[in-house]
Amino acid sequence: MFGTRNLADETGAVVKLAGKNRFLLVLFLLFFFGVVYGALVISQGSRQLMDTLSFMTDNFLSLRSEQSLLQTFFRSFGMHLGMMAVLYVMGFSAISQPVSLFIPAFYGLGFGLSVGYLYSSMGAKAILVTAVIILPHAMISTVALILAVRESVRLSNLFLAGFVPKLTGSVSLKAVKLYSVKYLILLLFMLLASFVDGVFTFLFARFF
Repeated sequence: MFGTRNLADETGAVVKLAGKNRFLLVLFLLFFFGVVYGALVISQGSRQLMDTLSFMTDNFLSLRSEQSLLQTFFRSFGMHLGMMAVLYVMGFSAISQPVSLFIPAFYGLGFGLSVGYLYSSMGAKAILVTAVIILPHAMISTVALILAVRESVRLSNLFLAGFVPKLTGSVSLKAVKLYSVKYLILLLFMLLASFVDGVFTFLFARFF
């Protein structure tokens, strides 16, 4: 009987872990959906869209080649800090889940549009731009952003449970403290991503 209870506990833990990983997988799929959609928009884009992206991308490369490491770092971290602040605040709303879930797709859309335009306008050279300037910091920031979305949705669900009796869980001071600590850790990863952005941009942007 003791062994059966342990087996049941272990099975429940595995199921719970699988559920958490499934939600994380959904968030990554939303991001990749945004990337693919952005690339498709570029492939079917109008002249007006291409001109707009041309203006943005040319400014992006020329501005970064002229910026110092610290300037790029502060600009990058300012953008990441803004996104994290929005997600953190939305975690305290019981109905913010749809907006939170939209953010990975929107972030992926911007990534897909940017990289797609680089490939369409620069050809093979865009592979180097993407590899040495965009991907190093984007991989770190994307993972941190998706984990932040997950935590925001989780806290939102706890607030929602207070209004929907069928849902389990409740908000506590301990839960809010844990939520805040997780966001501080994720913010450190965004800090790292911004530093990587600054270093790689300072080293390589001038060559493009």
